[in-house]
Amino acid sequence: SFAEAYAGLAGATAILGQVPNDGMPPGEAKPKAREAAQRALQLNPRLAEAHAVLGNVAMSYDWDLATAEKELRRAIELNPNDPTPHEWYCHLLNVQGHNSEALAEAHHALDLDPVSPLFHDVLAETHYFGRSYDATIEEALQIVKLHPGDMSAQFWLGSAYTQKKMYAQAVETFQRARQLSGDAPVMLMAYGYAQAFAGNPAEARSALLKLQQLRSSRFVPSLYPAAIHVALRETDEAFRLLELAYQERVDRLVYLNVEPMADPIRSDPRFAKLMTKVGFR
Repeated sequence: SFAEAYAGLAGATAILGQVPNDGMPPGEAKPKAREAAQRALQLNPRLAEAHAVLGNVAMSYDWDLATAEKELRRAIELNPNDPTPHEWYCHLLNVQGHNSEALAEAHHALDLDPVSPLFHDVLAETHYFGRSYDATIEEALQIVKLHPGDMSAQFWLGSAYTQKKMYAQAVETFQRARQLSGDAPVMLMAYGYAQAFAGNPAEARSALLKLQQLRSSRFVPSLYPAAIHVALRETDEAFRLLELAYQERVDRLVYLNVEPMADPIRSDPRFAKLMTKVGFR
C-alpha cells in the first residue's frame, strides 16, 4: 500500500541520517523521515512502522524523550511482533540509563529475529552502555566470528576493549575495522580515541587530520573529532565541536548521557548544560 511505502521510506531515511551511517546530514534526513511517516499515518493511522519512525525522530532529532516513548510504545502495541520498534525503544531506554529494561527490549527483538546480526549488535551495545564490558566483548566476538564484516560489532568490541584499558586489542580491532570499512569516519574516531588513551597522541592527531580531509567530500559529524579531543584532554576544543554537533542535530549526542567515552568531561558544567539541551531536564 501507499501507506506502507511511505513508512518504508521514512524508516530508511531516518537510519540514513544517523550515526554510524552518516549518509545524509541529520538536518536533511530526519525532517524528511518525519514527513514520510506523517503521510503514512494520514493513510493508515494504525501503521506501527510509521509510529516507530516518529519515535526515532523525536528521540534523535527533536530530543523530545516523552514523545519518543509515546510513539515507540504505540508502535509496539500495534505490532508487537516487529523487532524494530523494540530495538528503537531499547535505544531510548539506554540513553535514559534504564539498562535492565533496555536489555529486556534487546532480548525481545532478538527473540523475534534471532538470525539478524543487527539485533545481536544492539545487545552488545546495550551491555556496553550498562558498562558490562566483558558481556559486550563476549557478544561482539560471537557476531564477528559469524559476520567478520559487521562494523557495529567491531565498534562495540573495540570500544569495550578501550574502556577496559586493553588498548592494544582496541587499536588492533579499530585498525581492522578501518581497513574493512574503507576508513569509515566512525572508525577513525574510535581509533583516534583509543590511540590517545594508549599514549599515542600522534596517531590520534593523524585520525583527526583524516577526519578533516574527509569533510571535503562527505558529511562527518563534529561529534567525531570532539571525541578525540576529549581523549587528548583538549576540553575547550571538544566542547566547541560538541556545540557544532548540537547545531548539526547529531543523533548520538543524546547517548552522551550514558556514553563512557564522555566520562573525562562529565563533571564539566558545560556537559550538564549540553545534556539539558538534548532533552535531559
